[in-house]
Amino acid sequence: KQAANDAQLLLNRIALLQKGEERARRKIESTKDRASEILSMRDENYKRVERFVKSAEEEAALQAELHDKNLQADVAARQARLIQTHKVLAKRQEAVKNMREKKK
Repeated sequence: KQAANDAQLLLNRIALLQKGEERARRKIESTKDRASEILSMRDENYKRVERFVKSAEEEAALQAELHDKNLQADVAARQARLIQTHKVLAKRQEAVKNMREKKK
């Protein structure tokens, strides 16, 4: 009878150990799955940040290009106004010169 009780206790102990082992396996699998999810999310976040940075760089390049074009347009407009001003002054000086010659 004692041997039967000891055998039953050992069987119970083995069953408990097996349950603990199964719980540990499930926990390990859960941890592996979670680690896989985290790595996947990290990869997605990295890609999202790369896209954001690339987009920001492209936007900055476009803004710089627009700024340069506007600057060139301003310089061209300033030069055109200066040329026009010189033409008007030359005409006035010519007119004054002609008037002085007519008076003589």
